[in-house]
Amino acid sequence: MANTDSNRDSVMTDPDSNEYDNEWSSRLPQPTFSYSGRSYVIEVLEGNPQVCYDKFCMDKTIFRHLCNELKRLHL
Repeated sequence: MANTDSNRDSVMTDPDSNEYDNEWSSRLPQPTFSYSGRSYVIEVLEGNPQVCYDKFCMDKTIFRHLCNELKRLHL
């Protein structure tokens, strides 16, 4: 049983753990957007490039190319 408690403690303090990341990221200031859908995407694309990368996991240029390709395919 002590081994299980030890594993739980190591997960909570392991910097590679998702729980650690969630705890840390919740303390960082987050941009607030009052938009949804198209307005939200436009706001993100006109804002800080890092926000776009954080939200969509890609650079603005790549995201725009993806959107254009999806439009071209009527998706």
